[in-house]
Amino acid sequence: LSANDAGRAALAGGDAAVGAKIVMDHFERAAGNERGPTMAMEKRPKGFDPEHGDWRWIVVGSSGTLLFDGKAERCWGCHTDAPRDHVFPRVE
Repeated sequence: LSANDAGRAALAGGDAAVGAKIVMDHFERAAGNERGPTMAMEKRPKGFDPEHGDWRWIVVGSSGTLLFDGKAERCWGCHTDAPRDHVFPRVE
């Protein structure tokens, strides 16, 4: 898990400032924990996607290929349930 200062503030439970970035590598359990996609969130200015916290979603495949960049309906299902600003706090 990586984040810039604004992203770390959001992971600590605060509201994310515009420009907050959070990046996380995922692993495929069904494939023996092989490296899966890298997923990122970037807080955009108000109005980008107000129903979903104005977050931009980026997904990069394990080969480095950009798979998605924009408003990701597939991410909303879980992140809508996040306790604050569509972000799950980091658990150490």
